[in-house]
Amino acid sequence: MTLRLHRMKNYNNDNGWLPIAGEFNGEFNGQGYAITGLQIDRAGIGNIGLFEHLDDDAVVSNLKLLEVEITGNGWLGALAGTNRGRITAVTVSGQVTSHERRSGGLVGESIGQNAVIENSHAIDINLDGKAFAGGLVGINLNGATVSQCSATGVINITGDNSNNGGLVGSNNNDSIIEKSYAEVMVNGEGNVGGLAGSNIRGAVIEDSYAIGDVDGYDQDIGGLVGLLNHASEIINSYAVGQVTGEANLGGLVGQDNSGGAAVVDNSYWDTETSGQSDSAGGEGKLTEQMQQKDTFKPDWCF
Repeated sequence: MTLRLHRMKNYNNDNGWLPIAGEFNGEFNGQGYAITGLQIDRAGIGNIGLFEHLDDDAVVSNLKLLEVEITGNGWLGALAGTNRGRITAVTVSGQVTSHERRSGGLVGESIGQNAVIENSHAIDINLDGKAFAGGLVGINLNGATVSQCSATGVINITGDNSNNGGLVGSNNNDSIIEKSYAEVMVNGEGNVGGLAGSNIRGAVIEDSYAIGDVDGYDQDIGGLVGLLNHASEIINSYAVGQVTGEANLGGLVGQDNSGGAAVVDNSYWDTETSGQSDSAGGEGKLTEQMQQKDTFKPDWCF
């Protein structure tokens, strides 16, 4: 069943939907229903989405938000500006425009160990934003988890900004991305990656991949991750998209400034499709090799 919101933009003095205010701590089960045509136009306000803020005990599940048109001033996504709770099986599509940092197709910021986003997807998302912009999540922070998620679409970043990724803008401070992928064309300045713009401060990416093209007009541009630092990890992951930019380009990782503390293990990039023979981590393989199971180590799960 679909709830179609006609002429939503005309509501509230032409500002559209007024986000559910405050810190939501309840349960919202969409039971598989879709809300189509959610519109929000609040260019001077942050924490924008269906909800403003999902707090630690919040659980949102089994919902589709389709053909959204959302404009705000940072910390915004179709579902919520900020997430500290659990999001399960939520799908979004449409246009998200942010005039400030921390924007994602689903949420702008997912923060804390209680913050889990699982089995959720951004489909054909178009995101125009600033720093910390991702197809699904702007920034995954302080132990937050993204698991079995995906994003497809296009991300365009304007201005002098960084940390932009196909799935997550920045995977940061002990946070985790696992069993996820992005098929997103990403355009940005620096710290730009097909999956995550940066994977830093002990963050982990595992069993994940990126297949979209990545273009940066500055440095630290990678097919999977733009910037890797501290004791962060990339495990059992790969990238095949074309990578272009000004400096510190890599088929898998653009730049590793961890001083040897970061780990890239059992991870690969396609040297032909990426146009890159080098990477700050991982192993480069020919297209034919990338299509052979024997190329990958035994602990890969196909």
